Amino acid sequence: MVRRHCSNAFVNNAVSVSSNTTLDSLSVGQNGSVGVGVGSYVLLNDYCSNNGSITIIRTNRNAQLKVDGTVTGSGTYTLEQYVNNAGWYNLSMPMDGTLDAFGTVNTQVASSTRNIFSWDESTESWVDVVGASDGSTTVNSAGQGYCVYVGTNGVTGS
Repeated sequence: MVRRHCSNAFVNNAVSVSSNTTLDSLSVGQNGSVGVGVGSYVLLNDYCSNNGSITIIRTNRNAQLKVDGTVTGSGTYTLEQYVNNAGWYNLSMPMDGTLDAFGTVNTQVASSTRNIFSWDESTESWVDVVGASDGSTTVNSAGQGYCVYVGTNGVTGS
């Protein structure tokens, strides 16, 4: 269990954070997992070492993990974002990766209309960023925004 006002925490089991927590550092062991619940945040003043898993759950309110320092380790980070209805949404990923992290991104919503686009300011137009690929080689930069269709033939979670 993580205490709310301690300076360092080591997690080697399943921990759920349901209230705002500030720590100097967080180390997640190979068998550890940390879930940051809806409406909560974990603020780390120094570093995060993740060799397990960290899941951030967002439904109708934000949840976040903020690290004002270094991030190390070979663990996984999962951001669960829930949307209520089918349609087009503006989404972004808070970390570098590839677009297949959104889920299935290469389907067509309608004839010649894929399900994920980015805005090109120089041409003032939406760009199909994955084409016929599965998104596994399309690099995402942290914070890059996309217009994503969620629903039938849209992006499906992974």
